[in-house]
Amino acid sequence: MLLYKYVLLNIIVDAMSLITIQCRLVASADTRQFLWMLMSQKNTPLINEIFMRIAEHPDFSVWKEKGKLPKNFLAQQIAELKEDKRFQGQPSRFYASVHKMIDYVYESWFTIQDKNKFRLQGHTRWLEMLKPDTEILQCFDGSWEKLQNQAKKILDEIDSTLSHTRIVDKLFKEYEATNDPRIQGAIVYLIKNGASIPDNKVETEKKYKKLKRKVEIQVHKLKKQIEISAPTGRDLNQQKWLDTLILASLASTTMPLNQAQCDRWFSALKKNSPSIPYPVIYETNEDLKWSLSDQNRLHVRFNGLSDHTFKIYCDSRQLPYFQRFYEDQELKKANKNQFSSALFTLRSAMIIWKEDDGKGELWDKHKLYLHCTLDTDYWTVEGTQVVAQRKQKEVLNIIDGMKEKDDLRDTQKKFIQRKETTLARLNNIFPRPGKPIYQGNPNLFLGVAMGLQESVTLALVNVGEGKAILYRNIKQLLGDNYHLLRRRRNEKQKLNHQNHKARKRASFQQKGESNLGEYVDRLIAKSILKIAQEYKVSTIIIPLLSQMRSITEAEVQARAEERIPEYKEGQKKYAKDYRVQVHQWSYGRLIDNIKANSAKVGIVVREGKQPKQGTFTDKALQLALSIQQNITEGKIPRNTKF
Repeated sequence: MLLYKYVLLNIIVDAMSLITIQCRLVASADTRQFLWMLMSQKNTPLINEIFMRIAEHPDFSVWKEKGKLPKNFLAQQIAELKEDKRFQGQPSRFYASVHKMIDYVYESWFTIQDKNKFRLQGHTRWLEMLKPDTEILQCFDGSWEKLQNQAKKILDEIDSTLSHTRIVDKLFKEYEATNDPRIQGAIVYLIKNGASIPDNKVETEKKYKKLKRKVEIQVHKLKKQIEISAPTGRDLNQQKWLDTLILASLASTTMPLNQAQCDRWFSALKKNSPSIPYPVIYETNEDLKWSLSDQNRLHVRFNGLSDHTFKIYCDSRQLPYFQRFYEDQELKKANKNQFSSALFTLRSAMIIWKEDDGKGELWDKHKLYLHCTLDTDYWTVEGTQVVAQRKQKEVLNIIDGMKEKDDLRDTQKKFIQRKETTLARLNNIFPRPGKPIYQGNPNLFLGVAMGLQESVTLALVNVGEGKAILYRNIKQLLGDNYHLLRRRRNEKQKLNHQNHKARKRASFQQKGESNLGEYVDRLIAKSILKIAQEYKVSTIIIPLLSQMRSITEAEVQARAEERIPEYKEGQKKYAKDYRVQVHQWSYGRLIDNIKANSAKVGIVVREGKQPKQGTFTDKALQLALSIQQNITEGKIPRNTKF
């Protein structure tokens, strides 16, 4: 379920200048019923069928190891299943959407698997290296002074301008490169203490056990995540849930074979499978036909659904974007295709149903939305010119490459002609408002650290000098609106308590939070952007959210074991209660707001590895320096957009 949410949020956004907006699609009951039946009884079952075929394929373990599906496998499966009566009658765009959806899901799944394997190797190696100070001291004849001198010597040989993360990486490499137990012991001592020599010499047995247990928890969790089953699709009819319930209810005669099978049953019964069909993706911007009604209201039709018209309902902030989509289309039509759709502001779209608590039939109960991805670089004439020049170079390279070939076939000659026509159209820039392109100082980075104790901490860093210019905490960012943060936390705790009580009732319905959390996120994002613009920041660095989750989970579990030792049930309850208290912040939503606001201005946003050790101001500083180090070493091109 988390994988699907990740895919839906990030399915089309693959560059810094792309943002996604949404609107309600309002249509007649017949249209909504037609679309619901098409998506739930044809499109989603087709996706489920292909998921099943992938998971049951004899070569799946090989694909999993390689981290990708065979090149033409999905196309072959879709072509074969199009002849199946169960999946016939869909528009061609829907079959193309199936291909894209499965491709995106598995690309994300393989990426997550690879990251978890890499992290598991690192944590396992660290667990093997880890030893208490008392054991390390045996290599130094019990002398703290000799141990710390050796540690200082190792640090002196490492470039002090490196970020904390890079220093730790260097220490791990040096450990692998030597067999000297004294050097290895000093390196373990340094890593345990955050790549520094602590003033407090004594490491208590309790502290060491807590540290080791945190690593063991992380290793255990990563192993479970790697063993997770392949994507299985959406069970709209809850048939799998019912089958599992019946199987579990017959446990007196059908006992689980082992603990793993029992865990799978329990997991399946706990799982809240989505009750809505998969979205339909339109990757071609000309697949959407925009129009205005007599009342000057925007409408849209889709290729493959041309007999059905949908009204656009959105708020005033997003209306100008939808109006631009219509204007681009009309201008291209009015000028007899002298303009290229490659310069349309709209890049792609997705039809999606969202769960709602309405009444009546399913197509009345749930709401229909349109998610549109647009490129903010196309919003101004200056930005469009930059994009057009980049696209012209790409087209010229393709044409030159084709012309170098001998004995071109007729199809290849026609292809070159089409590309030359595209090249000519790219010279015609859409008439759009002018706005100077943002020019930031390449040496000024803004590190944004996030965590449990401090939701957000900023560090404005001159990466050329390796020094911070200023710091800002969450209270300073919100200013007079800081009281809204406490109000939001109280609201969230109250909501969690109400849902907890409601779960005990048979007629439980999950209550959603108000818009206050989203409003606070927007305030924080705007405050961050204001600082970035004021100081002409070139890059904003945000933490890798997936890594933070694993770290905080390990911290929560270790804290539970420390507070309630040797009592598993008590530890689980404490960890659950503590998670409710600390996981009150939607980091993903805040990051999305930061990305969206930055994209409108033209500030690059990158993701970095947030250090585990140090204060939050140190973490924000090191976050900024770590990205600069990767740029310096050529691992990230300086002008790369994310």
